Amino acid sequence: MGSLALAQANFSINEFFRQSLVEIAKKERPKECCGIIATYNDTPVAIYQLKNDHPHPRIAWAFSLEEQYSTTIDLKKKNWEVGAIFHSHPSGDAFPSDSDVKNAYYPVPYIIIGFTPRVDIRTFLIIERDFWIALPDSEEGKYLSNKKAI
Repeated sequence: MGSLALAQANFSINEFFRQSLVEIAKKERPKECCGIIATYNDTPVAIYQLKNDHPHPRIAWAFSLEEQYSTTIDLKKKNWEVGAIFHSHPSGDAFPSDSDVKNAYYPVPYIIIGFTPRVDIRTFLIIERDFWIALPDSEEGKYLSNKKAI
């Protein structure tokens, strides 16, 4: 992994952020929620929930371009960065779908809130829109990948 990926591999959110994301996802069900975790000096500082503008929001997500733009402006004003992207799988597990991997354009961790078989939240690095690695806080301190053993 390069230095950026190594820095991202240390990304984590505290219990307050975890519970806040679960609450957002529950409120949006049966649609997928989506948004941004803002960071300052690599520390999560805020959650920006964005409108899911995907034509099929029950099975996929896409940021509202207007809200994505205004969020980007707000982050720059505050000297914050996009630290992570989050979305939910209202009727699925907390692992990236093929579509999630293919559409992972931001070089940041991705957080997925799943509801099947139980509420779960996991953090992933999606590498070159090809494969994913689950970060250790996601699975009892173990790295998981869809391509190879880590």
